[in-house]
Amino acid sequence: MSRHEVWQPEAPSLVGQELVEAEQGTTPSVIHCWADWNQTDRDADAVIRSLRTRMSGWVNFYSCNVDMPDNSAWLAGHQCVSIPCFYVFRKGKMLKRIVGQRNEITLARDLLDAIAQDAHPRPRGWFRYFRGTP
Repeated sequence: MSRHEVWQPEAPSLVGQELVEAEQGTTPSVIHCWADWNQTDRDADAVIRSLRTRMSGWVNFYSCNVDMPDNSAWLAGHQCVSIPCFYVFRKGKMLKRIVGQRNEITLARDLLDAIAQDAHPRPRGWFRYFRGTP
């Protein structure tokens, strides 16, 4: 990456009202709050890339640039004060806020625990993630 290229995560980036819309979905949504100047976010994105593949169809992954002015109201409303930060939503309800870097297994466990505790039907097939079956 050259000095002038700006890094961003692979997950689709949401801005402003798109963040509110992502909260409302019936499929759980994970929003990764990040900044291009934070090296830890690049490491977190590597974990998210793997989880996006393994949890495809079960969980939607998005990203939110904390430095974009259009996102400041949403971030303030959700008390995002440290990055990386991951929010888990379903049907307009914040299920969990996870602050800080996690390895893949720990983040997967935290996400799945939050989703399972919601009034959601039995998590069909998620057990395969821990057996290593895609």
